[in-house]
Amino acid sequence: MTPRLRWYTRALTLGVVVFAAALAADSRRVIPAHPAMLLPLLALAIGAEALMVAADDEATAHVLSFSATAHIATALLFGPLAAALVAVVAVVAVDGARLVPPHWVALNASMFAASILVACTLYQQLGGRPGEISVGMIPAVLVLGLTRPIVNAVLYSVGVVLATGASVRQVLIDNLVENLSVSASELSIGALIVSEYSPTRWMMLPFLVPLLISVYRSSSTLERLQRETAAALRGFARVIDQRDPNTASHTERVAGYVEQFVQAIHLPERESKRLVAAARYHDLGKVAVDVSTLSSNRRLTEDELRAIRSHPRLSARVLAPFHFARDIATYTELHHERYDGTGYYRVAPKEIPIEAHVLIVADSFDAMTSKRPYRPALTIAEATAELRSKAGSQFHPLVARAFAAMVEGEQPTTILSEAELRQLKGLFSRVPLALPTRQVRDLMRPTVIACAVTSAALVAGVTTESWLAVILAAAAIAADSWAVLGTIAAKRRKAAATRALETSATLDGALQAAAVDARTVVLRWDANADTYRPVETAVDPQDTDEVARRALRVFTDGDVRLASGKHLWLSHDENWEVRLAVLSAKPLSRLERQIANAVAAHVHAHVSPLAASPSLRAPAAHEHQERGNLLAVKLEGFDGVRTGAGHLVARRVANDAEAVITSVLRGDDTAVRLAEDVIGVRMSDPTAAPHIQQRITACLGNVAVPIRVNRLSPVFSIIDDPADAQTSEAA
Repeated sequence: MTPRLRWYTRALTLGVVVFAAALAADSRRVIPAHPAMLLPLLALAIGAEALMVAADDEATAHVLSFSATAHIATALLFGPLAAALVAVVAVVAVDGARLVPPHWVALNASMFAASILVACTLYQQLGGRPGEISVGMIPAVLVLGLTRPIVNAVLYSVGVVLATGASVRQVLIDNLVENLSVSASELSIGALIVSEYSPTRWMMLPFLVPLLISVYRSSSTLERLQRETAAALRGFARVIDQRDPNTASHTERVAGYVEQFVQAIHLPERESKRLVAAARYHDLGKVAVDVSTLSSNRRLTEDELRAIRSHPRLSARVLAPFHFARDIATYTELHHERYDGTGYYRVAPKEIPIEAHVLIVADSFDAMTSKRPYRPALTIAEATAELRSKAGSQFHPLVARAFAAMVEGEQPTTILSEAELRQLKGLFSRVPLALPTRQVRDLMRPTVIACAVTSAALVAGVTTESWLAVILAAAAIAADSWAVLGTIAAKRRKAAATRALETSATLDGALQAAAVDARTVVLRWDANADTYRPVETAVDPQDTDEVARRALRVFTDGDVRLASGKHLWLSHDENWEVRLAVLSAKPLSRLERQIANAVAAHVHAHVSPLAASPSLRAPAAHEHQERGNLLAVKLEGFDGVRTGAGHLVARRVANDAEAVITSVLRGDDTAVRLAEDVIGVRMSDPTAAPHIQQRITACLGNVAVPIRVNRLSPVFSIIDDPADAQTSEAA
């Protein structure tokens, strides 16, 4: 415990004592007429405090504890002083048995006591009376249930800020949402206890024990499964690293860099843990890449390069079944993209989350500073210079600058301005603490609303005025009718789509029969080209190309806006070999997505994936050439890039060189790829070869290459026959 936190604990404890003393001086009765009545509530508080669900293997953190249930019940029955007494004794008893240091015991006891004292005092100011519960006091009870977690969250957040220096706003928001998420259940059970609690009926408390144990077991089981799953994935990642001695401990080093980075920019705890987890899992997909390919210093074949390029997508597919890892999977899937949008899958810059950019920088930095079979390790100075030189092209500028400063021992705040740091932190997505949007939509279904209104009408018929009961009954009838009619209409539309498919109608026709105005594209995975191939479709070719590119993404299964303005919905099956794309003018509704899923099930069952076959290989560019003159441009220095920076970097540099050469051609001249490091220029006028060579020589030196690597230079030769190009390539 830091000195500031110790002083905060002392001040808070003193404040609680003074507040309690003031209440005692102004109260006629500090303890109930029958003190023994507190004992069952104290027993409940101690038991609930002991049965807390630990998170992240930290003994001091817990996800769920129903001890506040006893505090609330005591406050409603006997007032604030008795409730504070129960809270303090329970904390001292449980934390004392765990040998928690005294300062922490005092801090926990003071926070619990202060929160229930303030909440119950406010409850009494609003007309609440100890031992009495009536319909008119419901607002005061709700205020008590809302105030207690808010006060507790504020006090806890102040302690965290004093201990760690974290952002007050972020810590407070996190703790407010977390406290409020369980406060409703605590208030409900506390009010239930009060309604049945009396000197002769306190025996109902033991019957709450099975309920509390059931909630505890379900919560602890969920938390345990998440911890065990995370541990299994971390172990899987370590095994993958150890397959290749050259990359051993790579994952842990990247995770260490990411953890250091999020601490340096003071990212909130939840977002930090999520990003560090993504760093630990980012290379799971390498399990499908042969070890000899990863450690090879020879030129790789196209199949080997495709295998390496596929590992980010495979990492995401490994994580896809785990709901808690959905965001993590997206970050791992994109950890080889580039800020300029020319990465593995050519994802548009605006679609790459900032979390993925952090992984990109950390992964690249560790790769540069680690020894490889094909090159020695770079120094930290050389690696940070590379980060800064590639900021804005390969790397996100703010991330690259902040990361470079961090590994050089400086604080990012000395490199980034306050506005830049605020902009960087604002790009990180927040971990949802409340109900996810999808769950909220589920609660808004017609059947759920109808059941809720019907239940309210039944309760109103007994507990409220007749006029309110009549209104709610009418609303219940309307809601039930709405739900029934909606269900009938949904079944009819689904049946119409099924009948259309059974009568050999087109997929578009099946959707039209179900009143879904949309067009479809069936995509089949082509393992030879490592991409999706569209089956014949009436959709615009530009949309088809974008759909095929987006289908490479594991989580492109929600509503996506295409460049043309259309909305895209994509299905997927377990093998990811066939996907149905549905394009519409507006986002599909819940029912329309269900209909699309039914059509997709038909597609998955009846459309076979493309078989891997050499016959499906796209012909090389020079195979299309007719007899004629070619200017062959050999990229001198390509092997130096490959041995100095790796196979994929060399391929990227060669692609950049091809793009630069294409940009300086004129008229009908065209560039074709003859080999990995040979680019052919088909000249419409062979006599212009010297001028073309001059332009290519002038521009090729501008192609960016990694540090410690010589720039590319051209070696020219004239090939009169495309067959000679193949002979030259073999030589």
